[in-house]
Amino acid sequence: MIQDLHTEIDRLKRRIKLCERVTLGSLVGICVSVKFGHQEWIGLLFLILFCQISKLVFKRKLKQKEYLVKEVEERTQEIRSEKDAIQEESEKLAAALKALGEAQDELVRKERMATVGQLTQGLVDRIEPSELYQ
Repeated sequence: MIQDLHTEIDRLKRRIKLCERVTLGSLVGICVSVKFGHQEWIGLLFLILFCQISKLVFKRKLKQKEYLVKEVEERTQEIRSEKDAIQEESEKLAAALKALGEAQDELVRKERMATVGQLTQGLVDRIEPSELYQ
C-alpha cells in the first residue's frame, strides 16, 4: 500500500510540473499573439486557467497523499516497536518458564531423594533392632 501511495505522489508531482510548463508556454504564446495581433490569446488564457485549477487540485491531492504516507509510516513504526516489546516479553516469559521447569525438576529429584532416604532409614531401623537381639 505504501508503495502505491509513493507512486501516486510521484504521478501528482509530475502533473503539477506539467501544469507549470503548460502555463509558462501559454504565457509566452499570449505574449506572441498579442504582439502580432492574433486572437489565439483568448484560448491560451483559458488553457492557463484550466492548468491553474488543475494544479490546485493536484496540490491538494498531493498534500493528502503525503499526509497518508506520514501516518502509515508512523503507525508502522509504532507497530514495529510494539512487536519488538512483545517479542522481548515473550522471550522473558519463555526463560522464566524454562527456569520454572528446571526448578520443578529439581524439587521432584529432591523429593525422590528424600523418599529414598526415608525408605533407607526405615530399613536401617528394622535391620538394627534385629541385629541387637541376636
